Amino acid sequence: MLGENIKKIMNEKGISAKKIAEKAEISTTYLSYILNDKRKNPSLEVLQKIASILDVSVNDFFDDKYNTNEDNEFNPTLSVKEQKRLDKQAQDIVNNLSVSLSKNKNSLEDEDYEILQASISAALQSLTLKNKKKFTPKKYRVNKKKKDK
Repeated sequence: MLGENIKKIMNEKGISAKKIAEKAEISTTYLSYILNDKRKNPSLEVLQKIASILDVSVNDFFDDKYNTNEDNEFNPTLSVKEQKRLDKQAQDIVNNLSVSLSKNKNSLEDEDYEILQASISAALQSLTLKNKKKFTPKKYRVNKKKKDK
């Protein structure tokens, strides 16, 4: 999904992969891995660089509006309650880690903790959606085309 969305935004903006790789100061191979979803968890820093070049938010890379999903595959979503639970869980993980990290001589700054929390939250969301997709019984899977009929 991430790679497909970035490709669609690139096409809309008319910006080539080579140009993005040059401006983001990453290799074209690494960008290709991201675009083809072979690199599942690119760093937030790289995603921010790509988003800046494309003049979009990193959140747009995960937005369903770019995911046309023409094969009518089941794609679960997170409820507000689930999102809040995952955000709280990510915050708890960062709080527990901060005790360990603060013992180091070079402690992290607030911005570093925010990036860490956002990354953990994104990972938790991704895992939750993957598990929902994998473990939701077929009788509860509702496809868009069936709903529209």
